[in-house]
Amino acid sequence: TSNDPVEGNNTATASQTPTFLTIAKTSNADSYSSASTGTFTLNVTKNGAYSDLGTITVADVLPLGVSANANDIAAINNGWECALNLLTVNCTRPDDIISNPPELPAGYPSIVIPVSFSGPPNPILVNKASVTSEVTLENGDIVVTSFDETSKTVSLTSSPALTIAKSANKSTVSAVDEVITYTIQVDNTGDVDLTNVVVSDTFAGGATYSSGDVNSNNILETSETWTYSADYTVTQADLNAGTDLVNTASVTTTQVPGPTTDDATTGISQGAAIALIKRASLAAGAGVG
Repeated sequence: TSNDPVEGNNTATASQTPTFLTIAKTSNADSYSSASTGTFTLNVTKNGAYSDLGTITVADVLPLGVSANANDIAAINNGWECALNLLTVNCTRPDDIISNPPELPAGYPSIVIPVSFSGPPNPILVNKASVTSEVTLENGDIVVTSFDETSKTVSLTSSPALTIAKSANKSTVSAVDEVITYTIQVDNTGDVDLTNVVVSDTFAGGATYSSGDVNSNNILETSETWTYSADYTVTQADLNAGTDLVNTASVTTTQVPGPTTDDATTGISQGAAIALIKRASLAAGAGVG
């Protein structure tokens, strides 16, 4: 049982940090591709003529897939002193700001953070930031005078891409059974790995993989260029036709179905020749006079 003679009059009030300062976050786009760049902008507003809020600290925690350069962060000015600590951008300023008239909100200079995006696609990339003001008392105690937080959600998309380049070791041929050797290079120029890579060379009867799959996992990774080779043997029909030998190679993948193509051309040099041989014979009994 309770010793309180009047139990019904008891109330409890939770202590809540005031929001004299508010923070808002924007981005220069709502969607980014991997290996691209962008900016996040933080705006801190002081609401009303409150003074002695103390040191103001903005903390922006970058999510996985988003990174910042320490030199870029250190170069942020406008009265903010900023530094990068792992994935968190911290900016502080000791000064106060007063609007005119003082009862109206006043905005601090914006904090613009250059960032880079990387990694796999992510439809929900949440970036959180907060603003805190603190006062240190004479006895060393720290009092939080204001706190607010915000977040900005963007998406990270993929941009698969590749190139194929084909070359021949001979610019012209002129004889039957000459062999043309083709080199085919497939380069992953996108931001995601490519799977189920199929290179076709119908003219030469197929292409043979040579090198480039560094870890032998059959995945054309973003850092890899694969090389293939193919041979073609010149026929009499080719020489008779006299037209250029144009060989087209193609590549398909799950992410870039294409097909993506490139060709190499070798000319035909026709060297037709006729040899005339004349023979004479003497009749029997005839002499040379």
